[in-house]
Amino acid sequence: MPSTPSPAFPVYRNIPRPPADLLARFAPLGTADVADSLPPEALLDQGLKPLWPGARMIGPAITALNRPGDTLMLHYAVDACQPGDVLVIASDGPGHCALWGKMVTISAQARGAAGALVDGLARDAAAVRESGFPVWARGLTPRGGTRSGPGTLNQPILCGETPIYPGDVIFADDDGVLVIPRHRLEDVLEAGLRRLAAEEKLLPALRAGASTFALLGLDKAAREAGLEEQPGLP
Repeated sequence: MPSTPSPAFPVYRNIPRPPADLLARFAPLGTADVADSLPPEALLDQGLKPLWPGARMIGPAITALNRPGDTLMLHYAVDACQPGDVLVIASDGPGHCALWGKMVTISAQARGAAGALVDGLARDAAAVRESGFPVWARGLTPRGGTRSGPGTLNQPILCGETPIYPGDVIFADDDGVLVIPRHRLEDVLEAGLRRLAAEEKLLPALRAGASTFALLGLDKAAREAGLEEQPGLP
């Protein structure tokens, strides 16, 4: 029998998802608590900003790749998302149209999505802020796009220079956006909880006026760096 040709633009609805209770254990942590346990490339570039301060999201990535100026795969991704998913939206070239807006915000929020990461522009910023739905994007424009495709759904995509695979965990807050591979999720969580516990032990002394220099024992590092205290300015 002749083999079935591979589709030119594959679309997959299902992705691997971590247990919800595992993601819930990240609740006390921020991205700063876990970033140091990940390689530098896990941090997406700082051009991606939340549309409103205090936004936070964590969940497995639904990845949608659109043609420049087109949003068909964005709408496909919202249709395929499940509660707790993060929609990761990109295009395969530069574009000047919004890849996210009010209508998909309302739909994604109603379907229980955890947020959206847009490697491009968004619009309807006021409506997104009022909704409280977490969205990160590179900027804003009022211009809309077409909805004709083609594109891919739940295939690996690039966000900036960082590859994101369907089911990778996206963790974002005011400090930045991290991509956590699924197989690293538990050890990254444990490293973050240890860091948080260590910092919390120092807080009473800091509030009492102790310096971080003294508490962290940085006098040794200062000596090794060749620093020498002098009695005063000449």
